[in-house]
Amino acid sequence: MIANQLLETGLLQFGLFQENEKQIPYRLRLEMLPAYPELLQNVLYRSVQSLIGIRPFDRLVSHPDAVSIASAISLQTSVSLVYSRGRGETPVYDLVGAYDVGHPACLVVNCITPDLSEFLQDAHKVGLEIHTILEIISLGHKIQDIDNRSVFTMQELIHELRLSHAIPENMAQTVLQSIPMKNPS
Repeated sequence: MIANQLLETGLLQFGLFQENEKQIPYRLRLEMLPAYPELLQNVLYRSVQSLIGIRPFDRLVSHPDAVSIASAISLQTSVSLVYSRGRGETPVYDLVGAYDVGHPACLVVNCITPDLSEFLQDAHKVGLEIHTILEIISLGHKIQDIDNRSVFTMQELIHELRLSHAIPENMAQTVLQSIPMKNPS
């Protein structure tokens, strides 16, 4: 159901897209979630469920691409949010919110990418102790020594789209081959 909603709204697209100087067969536009309140509510519900049972945290920290879903999680859980403006400024100016040294934190991202380590270092510089990452859609990247949680995996979404015949089999295979995790089918 979620996969079909993502596809129908254009938040998940298939084709050839340029990203970081390479072509990939999909594009995620999760920053547009607030434009679809019912879908945002569905993703929010699953996101909050994914947080059950993790180590306690005092702060949510949002990567610039996930401010909308992190804000919704903050409202739902009453946990204070620190968000990145995404302007490339020094961490003390880039990270907006009430924080000081020693607060265990959960980072919210749309997807873990290999370049996330710099963001984690910046958060650490201002005293945010990120011990958990909640990613909305996992593409198979992990950060060592941090509890990596995902709301959905790309494999799950592709499986759902296959079952509903929403995408052709060759497109499903192309996407699955492009992500680091093994194909569970």
